[in-house]
Amino acid sequence: MMITLTRPQRVSLHRKWCQEGQGKSYRQFRKTVKTGWDCVMVRWCGMWLGIEPDGVTLIRKINQAHDTRMCYTIHSLKQYHR
Repeated sequence: MMITLTRPQRVSLHRKWCQEGQGKSYRQFRKTVKTGWDCVMVRWCGMWLGIEPDGVTLIRKINQAHDTRMCYTIHSLKQYHR
């Protein structure tokens, strides 16, 4: 069962799939989406991406050598992709 996404989340997810589809169709990639607390999460290129309802994408990368967690924000699609 696929999780319901907002339109901006679908746009962000599709953009990430276009950048690196990981050998999956878009539909297969979309089926890997998990629910998060306030966003949806998807495994992409060795990282977990959190996609907020407004389409902002957060990258959660775990540095296993130091077990530190870093979170980066990719600016909103509205700001940079017109």
